Amino acid sequence: MKHSTFITLLFCTGSIVCSAQELQPKPNSTTMTVALNSKMDPGIEIALDAFIKGGDEVDIAKLESVLHADYRSTINQFMGQEGVTILNRGTYLKMTHDGKIGGSPRTYQVVQYQSLGHTAHIQVHMESAKLIFDNFLSFVQDKTGKWWLINDAATAKPKS
Repeated sequence: MKHSTFITLLFCTGSIVCSAQELQPKPNSTTMTVALNSKMDPGIEIALDAFIKGGDEVDIAKLESVLHADYRSTINQFMGQEGVTILNRGTYLKMTHDGKIGGSPRTYQVVQYQSLGHTAHIQVHMESAKLIFDNFLSFVQDKTGKWWLINDAATAKPKS
């Protein structure tokens, strides 16, 4: 009995390791586009585009139309600084308005998308002329069907 349990455990462990290895990106790949739910809700696409273009164009009205009242941007070790920087909606909008963030056109690619009912998560890779961003964005849908960006876990680093 102990022997068969060991073999079963070894077999299960081996299959888990194989599955995990199959999900690893190829060594020479750059950005993978993965969609767990292959079709993104058009409302989320509109909200994502409004968020990115609103920042790029310093369009406060566009940002206000997509940032949830409880929006937070969390940036860990921003540009080499120690610690975590957290910006609420008001601070984010003010910094954008004042030209402290945003104002540079970025290209972007959705790396991963997943929706669960009235919540969606998007991993997005963005690049401006000087910076590279890799962000995890969380959206929530209200009772009217409108999607709002509620959280942005962001990374930003200079292009080398």
